[in-house]
Amino acid sequence: YTLALSDSMNGVAMNNEATNTVTVPPEASVAFPVGTSIVILQEGAGKTVIAAGAGVTILKRSGLLAEIVGQYGMAAVVKRSANTWILYGDLNV
Repeated sequence: YTLALSDSMNGVAMNNEATNTVTVPPEASVAFPVGTSIVILQEGAGKTVIAAGAGVTILKRSGLLAEIVGQYGMAAVVKRSANTWILYGDLNV
């Protein structure tokens, strides 16, 4: 799934039994305003991975993976600049 402008108001619930990916798109594809925050819920049992689109940088705490810990875990991405986002929340180590 690739994030869309409407996700900033509603968040994203990934309800899959298999591993799935949420992609943060580049500014050229989707122009989220700086400061946008999007919550991602892993509703299903399948691992949810957060991936950077082409040219996007996702910053997170050292040692953490860009994947949610398990079912009903939540994470969020916050846009810092054109193609830089911060990822935080229930992330695997």
